[in-house]
Amino acid sequence: MGILVDTENLARWKDTDPQKMLGTQARKRNLMGAFAVRKSFLPVPCVLLVDDIYTTGNTIDAAARILKKCGVEKVYFLTISIGQGY
Repeated sequence: MGILVDTENLARWKDTDPQKMLGTQARKRNLMGAFAVRKSFLPVPCVLLVDDIYTTGNTIDAAARILKKCGVEKVYFLTISIGQGY
């Protein structure tokens, strides 16, 4: 399909507690500063983040926030499933 995949430049560099045991606000706090991009990262206009499960959206929000801070204009996401109760 000609879609570039980058698995190297965005990374969770801070160990965090497992999200599944936390409430909405605790999940948000847990992920503050958890993601970073490499210094060699060159921003592109549009990124599609792929994650296995969407529960509160805090993981996607934290990853998107750092990408946008580093120059990405639009961040979209795709998840495989949605968490129960949300």
